[in-house]
Amino acid sequence: MVDIDEDRRIYLTLGKDDDDLDEDERRWMLGWIDTHGWFSLREPARGEALGDLLEDLPVPYMALPDEVAQAGAHLWGGANSDEPPGPERPASGWAPPADYDPAPDGPEEPGHRTPELEAALQAYLDHPAHLAHTRREAP
Repeated sequence: MVDIDEDRRIYLTLGKDDDDLDEDERRWMLGWIDTHGWFSLREPARGEALGDLLEDLPVPYMALPDEVAQAGAHLWGGANSDEPPGPERPASGWAPPADYDPAPDGPEEPGHRTPELEAALQAYLDHPAHLAHTRREAP
C-alpha cells in the first residue's frame, strides 16, 4: 500500500483557454477531494481563498461522471431546470460494475486509502471518456 501525504483531488476548469480570458474573467470549475466529494467553484481571483468559493454538488461522494456533469449543467443553467439532476448513462451503453457504490467510505485523513474508495476510483478509470483520453495522450 502506498501512503500519500496529501489528499487526492481533481479540478476541472470549464470554459475558455487561459490565453482567451480577459484579465479579470473567471471560469467555473468542478472539483473532487477525497475527504469531501464533489463541489463546484468559481475560479479564484488572485489572492482569493479557495474555501470561500465552494458549493457542494447535489450528488453522492463518488457520483458517476455523467451525473456530475448533469449536476454542473443544472447549477449553471445549461440544462432544463424542470428536470431534476440524476444519473444518466453515456450513449455507449457503459455502466459501472454491478457492485459499484457511489457513496463508499472515504478516508478519515487526507491521502489514506480505503478498499471501497479504490474500487469506486477504478470504475472512473474504466469509463470510456477516460480510456479515450488515455489513448489520445499515449506516445
